[in-house]
Amino acid sequence: MDANKKAVRDGIKAFRDTVILDEVDKTAAFLCERLIANAVLNRQNAPGAHDFTGNLLNSIVTGYYLDGELRAFFRAESAGVRPSRYYKMRASHGTYFFKYDYRGRKSYYKPTIETDGGKGVEDAEMFIMTYTPRIRNGFEIVVAYTTEYATWVENERRTTGFMNTLAWAKKACRVNFIPINA
Repeated sequence: MDANKKAVRDGIKAFRDTVILDEVDKTAAFLCERLIANAVLNRQNAPGAHDFTGNLLNSIVTGYYLDGELRAFFRAESAGVRPSRYYKMRASHGTYFFKYDYRGRKSYYKPTIETDGGKGVEDAEMFIMTYTPRIRNGFEIVVAYTTEYATWVENERRTTGFMNTLAWAKKACRVNFIPINA
């Protein structure tokens, strides 16, 4: 009897590891790709959005974790976004003047949020590699806007496109998402 139970358990585990997890991986990776594409599109098309450096756009990242382990991640560049032209602006610098900003326009800006002066893509990679999933037995899909000023841009200007991305994710996945500040 014990040998039969062990054989059944081993068979179920093998089925889970080869068939079910393969499908979960493919589906979750597909959702992450669609999510990053949607997030980028929502940011680019947000009324009133302006990209001085391209760092907010390049800081968007999605990741898929299974049983607490990172399985796949996608940065904005996988959705066709070109790299940032400049480093993130620092409030301590004062006003920045651009002959050509990220969108190719002459512009200026005086930032109010202090940054590390790096690039948005670095923030995205750091976030995805250091994020600790809250779900340890199952899967978790994360979308993050990782620059220091992303929350400010969303709260003050509503131009990150985050709320539209969240609404799309709820419809596409037919589940309720819980926004978290990591």
